[in-house]
Amino acid sequence: MMELLNLKEKFNLYRYNLVCRRYYIIIQYIFYKLIGLSPWVVDTSAILSKNLNHIEEINLCEISYVGSYYNLCIFSFIGLSNIYFELNSSLPHAQSDSILTPAFRARLKFIAILCINFIPLIYVCRQKILIAVINRLKTTDQKLKKCENYLSNKNNKHIYFIFMVKFLCSATSTSILLHHSNFSFVTLLLRIYPDFIGGWVMIQFSTLLKVINKRFKSINATITKLDNIVNDPNQIKVLSEKEVSFRHETEIIKHAYVELCEVCDNVVDFYGLPLLISIIHYLTINIIRLYFIILSVLSIASYDRVIYICNGINFSLASFIFLILTSSVTATMKESKKTLKVISLLVNRCPVDSKIEKQLTKFSSDISHFQVEFTACDVIPLDRRLLLMIVGTIASYLVIVVQFRINSPSN
Repeated sequence: MMELLNLKEKFNLYRYNLVCRRYYIIIQYIFYKLIGLSPWVVDTSAILSKNLNHIEEINLCEISYVGSYYNLCIFSFIGLSNIYFELNSSLPHAQSDSILTPAFRARLKFIAILCINFIPLIYVCRQKILIAVINRLKTTDQKLKKCENYLSNKNNKHIYFIFMVKFLCSATSTSILLHHSNFSFVTLLLRIYPDFIGGWVMIQFSTLLKVINKRFKSINATITKLDNIVNDPNQIKVLSEKEVSFRHETEIIKHAYVELCEVCDNVVDFYGLPLLISIIHYLTINIIRLYFIILSVLSIASYDRVIYICNGINFSLASFIFLILTSSVTATMKESKKTLKVISLLVNRCPVDSKIEKQLTKFSSDISHFQVEFTACDVIPLDRRLLLMIVGTIASYLVIVVQFRINSPSN
């Protein structure tokens, strides 16, 4: 009786996860489409299928001319609004002082919006790269399913969590500003646009890396199970059958591993410039936020408390985004390097036939030439070293700017 109850609970949990996956895919797709980070069209036949088992994590994509036109409209609207406010000097700023004057902050905001506004345009011009990435991941999944011992990792809770945290924090900060400020809708849109788009680019990149990392983990888990073929516990297969089965499995795994490495290169190629723009903007704006917070703590200046609440939320969110970004990159790089170690352990752990050992050695040699690295346009490393660079840069600039402010005659 208890076993039946446990089975029923597992089945209900499985269906619940599938329903969550369906809603997450739909919400994510619509949301990214609205903000200009998903100009392509997704095959929704499996997502909207009545059979929940048909819902896949990756769905085939195609170029959408309607989505591309929509992104061009966003680019034109934001660009023209930005130029209008710059020419009329009418974009207000809640915080300024003798160092960061209103005129300086207006120029800084104009440049930030101008640079970030090119991101939806980059997505339109280079969407074929990311479409190919998504479709290749789908093909890789289909190949890996042919492996006898392959088991896919369907746990997406951490991806849902990342998306929801970013969405709720952005919505909270925007709602506070909208309720407690006298900004018009267009003014508020221009104020939050660089933060909003830059943050979601990094979140989208991080969640895609988590999807890739799961494939690397599944490949490594499948390799560790190859000893079931080599050391057949029931002695059902003769040696020749073992060799054929082993060769078949290793070829599939090798091709999947190579595909994932090439996919990583394409992901870096696509996201390089958007990430570089987003990271530089986030670094600059958070130096300014911390600067005004420090002035308030030192009682040098005082500003509206609501603005500090928004600054606190946005700074915490920026820290969260950078932690997720660097953690995703580091985890994916580590998991890709782990494959060689797993093969080496398999050779040392299992007494194998000479032919099978040669196959393992060749397998290891073939994939040793592939290295997974993530940088923003070969300028900024995206692993944990980025956190050290960010902390060092923020600390250096804050010391300089606060020292200038303390020693300024107006103080």
